[in-house]
Amino acid sequence: METPDGDVAALLDDAAKLAAARGASALAAELAEQALRLTPPEGREERHLRALAAARAHHDAGEWTRARAIASDLLAEAEIGPMRAEVLILLAELENLDRSTPLLQEALREAASRPALQSVVHCRLAWATRFVNGFDHAREALELADELDDDVLRARARAVQAILGWFAGRAAAPEDLPARAHDFPSAVGGEQLVQEATLAVVNTLAPSSKRNEARALLEREHQEWRDRDEPRSARALWGLAWVEFWAGRWSLAAAHASSAHDTSIQYGLEVPQDHLPLALIAVHRGQLELAREHSERALELAEEHLALHPPQHLAILGLADLWSSDPSAAIEWLGKADRQAAALGWGEPSVRWWSSDYAELLLELGRIDDAVRVLDAWEADAARVVREWVLAHVTRCRGLVAAAQGDVGRAGFLLEQAVAQHDEVGDPFGRARALLALGIVRRRARQKRAARDAIRAALNGFEQLGAATWVERASAELGRIGGRTREEGLSAAERRVAALVAEGQTNREVAAALFLGERTVASHLTHIYAKLGVRSRTELARRLH
Repeated sequence: METPDGDVAALLDDAAKLAAARGASALAAELAEQALRLTPPEGREERHLRALAAARAHHDAGEWTRARAIASDLLAEAEIGPMRAEVLILLAELENLDRSTPLLQEALREAASRPALQSVVHCRLAWATRFVNGFDHAREALELADELDDDVLRARARAVQAILGWFAGRAAAPEDLPARAHDFPSAVGGEQLVQEATLAVVNTLAPSSKRNEARALLEREHQEWRDRDEPRSARALWGLAWVEFWAGRWSLAAAHASSAHDTSIQYGLEVPQDHLPLALIAVHRGQLELAREHSERALELAEEHLALHPPQHLAILGLADLWSSDPSAAIEWLGKADRQAAALGWGEPSVRWWSSDYAELLLELGRIDDAVRVLDAWEADAARVVREWVLAHVTRCRGLVAAAQGDVGRAGFLLEQAVAQHDEVGDPFGRARALLALGIVRRRARQKRAARDAIRAALNGFEQLGAATWVERASAELGRIGGRTREEGLSAAERRVAALVAEGQTNREVAAALFLGERTVASHLTHIYAKLGVRSRTELARRLH
C-alpha cells in the first residue's frame, strides 16, 4: 500500500509495539517505519510521534544510521514543541560522550516545563559528564524525582548515584547494588553504556564467599535475555567473564568475553570496554600480542568516543611490556594508568587492579619510596570500602617491600600471611604469586627445601590457570635452587600434557585441547622429561604405556 491510511498506520503502530515487546527489534523497526510512511500528512502530531517511535525502534535494532536520519529530519521540522527534548535525548544516545553533552544540555532547556523529563536528562548528563560534574546532575535528578514522588525516576537517579559513588570509592557499596545496577541502563540511555555498572557488581562480589551470588545473577540475566535482547545478554556474558577471571577459570572467562565482544561488533555497538576482559585475560595467559591488539583498539575507540584514554587499557599495555621484559616501557604505561585513574577520581581500588604490578615494578627498579606511596593510597581506599581481595595483594606487596629493605624475617611473615589471605578470598592467581615471592625470599635466606616447596606450589597454581609467562618464571626460579629437584610424580597439569603427547599429539594440538599456550606445553614437557628421566616423545610414550 502506497496511499496514506490512518487506520492501517494505527494497526502497524500496534504491531510494532507488540514486536518490540517480544524482542523482535528488527521487525519492530520495519513496522514502525511503515506506520510512519502511511500516516496522513494532516495528522501532524501522530506523524511526529511515529517518527520518534520509528527512530527509537531502529536504534534498538542497532540501525543507528537510520535512527539518526529519522531523528534529524524530525528535529529539523518546525513546531514539534515539547517533543524536541525527546528527539535531542535520542540523538544524544547515538553520539559519543563528547558530542552527546551539548545535545543533552539543549534537551534540558527544552524540557523546562517538564520536570519528569528534566530528571531523565539530568541522569543522562550525570553519566555523560561523570569525569567532570556528574554528581551534581545526579543530585538534581534525584531532587526532581522526590518532588514528583516518582518511584521510577527515583530508582534511576539513585542507580546513577550508586555507580558514580562506587567508582569514586566514597563508601562501601550499598547492599542493593545489584538492584541499582539493574536500573542503570534505562537511567543512562542503553545497554551499550553500562559495562561499568556490571563491573561494580562483579568487583564488589569478587571474593569467593560472594562470587556465586554474582555468577547466579549474571547467568539468570543471560538466560532471560539471550533470545530476546542479545546486547543485554552480552552484557551479562561480559560480567561473567570477570567472575570467571577472578575465580581462576581463565579459559571459560575468555570464551564469555569473546562472545560478548562478538555481539557488540555484530550490532555495531563496539565500545572500549568490550575489549577489556579479552585483553586482561590474554595478558595474564601470556598472549601478549593479542592483549596489545585489543587494548590498542580500545584506545582508538576511546579517543573517538570519549576523548580520553581508559586507565585499564593503559595498564594492560604496561603489563604486556613488563612480561615481555621491557621494564622501561612498562613503567611509562603503568605510570600513565595510575595518573589517569587519579585524574578521573577512581577511588574504587578494585578497578585499579594493576597497582600491585606497578608497585612490584617500582621495587625492581629500586624506587622503594614510590612503591610505598602507590601501596599506601591503594590500601587506604581498599580499607575504606572493604575490598578484602585488594588487601591480600597489598599484604603481598608489603612483603616484597620488606624484602627490598633487607628485612627477610618480616618479608617471610607477610608473604605467608598473603598466601592465606589470597586463599581465603579465592584468588588462585594472587595465591600463586604470593607463593612464588615467598619461595624466592626463602631461597635467598638459604632455606632450600622450604623455598622449593613454595615455588613448586606456585608453579602448580600457574599451570592450572594457564598463566604461561608465570609458569616460565616459576620454572626458572625452581631451577635456581640447588640440590634435589626431581619429583616422585607429575603434577595434574603435567599428567594431562604427558597423556596427550604419549598419544602422538603435537605441542600445538595439546595446547588447543587443554587451552594452553604452546610455550606452556613446551615448559611442561621439559619438566616431565626431567622428572621421568626420559629424553624424547618416544621414550615418554613407552614409559607411560
